[in-house]
Amino acid sequence: MASQLAVNSAASLWGPYKELWDTVNNAIYRRQPEAVHLLDMSLKKHKPDFISLFKNPPKSNEQRDKVKKASTDGIAIQGQQGLRHLPEQLLTEALS
Repeated sequence: MASQLAVNSAASLWGPYKELWDTVNNAIYRRQPEAVHLLDMSLKKHKPDFISLFKNPPKSNEQRDKVKKASTDGIAIQGQQGLRHLPEQLLTEALS
């Protein structure tokens, strides 16, 4: 039952993008004339999604300090339990 719930939530998450993929595939690869209009409508519908890809959140000094201390204190990584200690070389590269 839990696996079915995970499949349904993944399908609802990626469903619109799979439809967009099919529309692009039909218009560009298969060159179906009726798909060009659908492609135009889909691109307008998903415009906010494409624009959001270019927006970076502002830098946070609090998050930067947490990353700096990750080699000694550890840092919480989403999806994992406990704190992970990261190598100093990785932190130096990430913060430069």
